[in-house]
Amino acid sequence: MDKHHVYGPSNYNAWSVCPCWKGSDRQSDESNEGTMAHEELHRALTEEGYEPESVAARWAANKVKELADGAKVESEVRIVGSAVAVDGIFGTADVRWEKDGVKYYADFKTFSDGTIDYIPQLMGYATLDWKREEQIDNKVVLIVLHGGICKEEVVETSLYQCLRKVETILKEVKGGYGKPHLCKWCNFCSRISSCTESNNALQTVSDNSVAFSQLSICQKLVVLDAVDKLSKTIREDAKRMAKENGGVLEMDGIRYEMKPWAGKPKVKDLC
Repeated sequence: MDKHHVYGPSNYNAWSVCPCWKGSDRQSDESNEGTMAHEELHRALTEEGYEPESVAARWAANKVKELADGAKVESEVRIVGSAVAVDGIFGTADVRWEKDGVKYYADFKTFSDGTIDYIPQLMGYATLDWKREEQIDNKVVLIVLHGGICKEEVVETSLYQCLRKVETILKEVKGGYGKPHLCKWCNFCSRISSCTESNNALQTVSDNSVAFSQLSICQKLVVLDAVDKLSKTIREDAKRMAKENGGVLEMDGIRYEMKPWAGKPKVKDLC
């Protein structure tokens, strides 16, 4: 069974900033570590006495239990939408519980330092979970568990606000008229190599030093982040192509060869 829908909530954080964003299926050490931490959180919430090895997962489990305050907690909850805007769309919420008629949704971000807005994803889960017999102005509480700094972010809103936000996001994405924007999500976008904004960023740096120098420091960082990601993506593609060609990449009179190396250096135990 698929865990993610093509229009599922896990995309909403990026789409709320750039409707042209598309995720990548590539796995990394960090993503694998994050998956393991989520599994530990799930076990800590569903298995009596289980203690996560991950510091972030252990903190998140304790924080959920504290915030739920005795309410029955559900973990890894598959939610399927029934409202018109999200009919048939599904997603998996990390944590959900209900107390005093109010629904709570929590999402665990293993390495988050609190600088990225993850509320749109939680708005998505609340929207998918809305039943027609429920009042659209009912309060919902959205909680982001920032594992990198062990701090929770709590936002109180309404089902109506969640539905409006999700409708706006999906309308731009499905309609195809949303324009790309340079943002932190460029680092995780599979379209970085063909994106007009990232290529314009490269053009700004290489051909127009005057225009680049006039940007604010934050604007410069956004441009350089896009250039860094574009560079990394091209190098990864080149490495893959070289591997497929016996360790050699040659075209346009330029030749690259892959060289064997001993791997990461290891620190010897001085004792």
